[in-house]
Amino acid sequence: MNLFLFRYLYQVFFLCLTVLPVAAQYRFDNWTTEQGLPQNSVLAIAQTHDGYLWLATYNGLARFDGMRFTVFDKNNTPAFKTSRFHEIFTDATGALWLGVEDGGVMHYQNGVFTSLTAAQGLPSNTVLNVQSSRDGALLISTDKGAVWWRNGHLVLYAENESGEDLRVYLGPSGTQWVIDKNGLRQTRNANGQYSYYALPVELPLLVNTQHHEDRHGALWIAPPRHGLYQIKDGVLTDYTQKFGLPATATIYKILEDSDGSLWFATINSGLLHFSNDAAAKLTTYSVAEGLSSNSIRGLFRDREGTLWIGTDGGG
Repeated sequence: MNLFLFRYLYQVFFLCLTVLPVAAQYRFDNWTTEQGLPQNSVLAIAQTHDGYLWLATYNGLARFDGMRFTVFDKNNTPAFKTSRFHEIFTDATGALWLGVEDGGVMHYQNGVFTSLTAAQGLPSNTVLNVQSSRDGALLISTDKGAVWWRNGHLVLYAENESGEDLRVYLGPSGTQWVIDKNGLRQTRNANGQYSYYALPVELPLLVNTQHHEDRHGALWIAPPRHGLYQIKDGVLTDYTQKFGLPATATIYKILEDSDGSLWFATINSGLLHFSNDAAAKLTTYSVAEGLSSNSIRGLFRDREGTLWIGTDGGG
């Protein structure tokens, strides 16, 4: 039995145990350093075409086959200058892109790790995230601007040529959402027409602002320590109070599920599940429901349907 088939059967069994459809509830199983994790704070999770899960921690990169972890760190991987990773993205070819703390980004494919830093053309070695455009190009965002990765080359994001500091989010619809010194703007088409939105919170180019454009075209934006907002059909709605979030709530990750519902990973308020439909039902999962921590960093739904939650200190 090959690894992929083994893992698939294992995950089907795991999912049968985990999701209880009648009650629409979840059972939480927990992995920590006792089971082989390099650290109990998991910041990001991704899956490659061979079925492996990859987890970013500040003490190494972990590969999980459903049963055990294989850890890559600076002690056993010559390409690594540090073991501190905070971001993972899988591109269309199945390659991994790893955000390295103060070390740019690493590309992993066919068993080879390759480093891209400011020396190769990144605006900065502080990489925020990696995104894919509809034409397959990758946008690598740093704290000093963004670059495209196209055909094996780095090309400066056009608006960075003016030296302006900005944040870019590529929506699935093709819309580009940009935070610049004037606020949040929505670029609607190839002609560059855009609309600005006045946000009720001050946004001084916040490094860790989370964005997600859902299947209805609504943008969800979560500035650190300023709750949650939605922009839909040109209307801004404050969901902080609607969800009963503390005014200082920080949402670290937003995930859209296959049914269109949304998962919000918070730093201090557990895991929120929003139906995102006419019922507008919100369910909160915390340590009281089985989570190992109310502080969540990584969030990922694998191709078998299992939800993986990386906590801050709880595995």
